[in-house]
Amino acid sequence: MVNRCVCFKKRFVELKKIARRKKANTFAELQQYVVFGRNCQRCRPYVNKMLATGETVFDVMDEAEAAHWEKQG
Repeated sequence: MVNRCVCFKKRFVELKKIARRKKANTFAELQQYVVFGRNCQRCRPYVNKMLATGETVFDVMDEAEAAHWEKQG
């Protein structure tokens, strides 16, 4: 299961709360308020999906799903 940005140890549930409070709708907007996703960027498709769906825990994405969500934010 994937539930956080590993590089910065930020759980998606925490990022979701910040996104709602700050009305951040994209990966880049959310990065204005909290440090995450600046190293390996493997969390990008998961954060984009979180922002779109509200989910905070994910199965590991295959390449096609990750590519889809990579483009969303």
